[in-house]
Amino acid sequence: MNEPVGPVDPWDEYRRRRKLNLFAFIGYLPAVLGTAVVAEPLIHFPGAPLVVMVGWMIFIAVADVRHAKFRCPRCGGLFFLRYGRYTRYYDEPRCVHCGLPKYAPPVPDEMLPSYGFPIGPEKR
Repeated sequence: MNEPVGPVDPWDEYRRRRKLNLFAFIGYLPAVLGTAVVAEPLIHFPGAPLVVMVGWMIFIAVADVRHAKFRCPRCGGLFFLRYGRYTRYYDEPRCVHCGLPKYAPPVPDEMLPSYGFPIGPEKR
């Protein structure tokens, strides 16, 4: 019944959020166009694509904010956002707060090279 729980990769949640964000952006046009093609002959309502368009835009906004608010597995700060502003760094290779490289295990500060970035809460 109960499966043995192995070590949990803290980056699995980031990968799920990134995939959902990509799906939201890539799936927008096919969803709206598919609704336009299918809804017109079936229900004869020309506003159906507009409803799907507005709903999908809300979905894109929620997925993007959720992806941006991913927390660093080591320091707990927002991995991509700095100083509470929504200045997003999509390709940021490391945490903007503690310098943890993307996809790295959350090891203690003294075990990571700094690469010129401040490491640890006392150097922020």
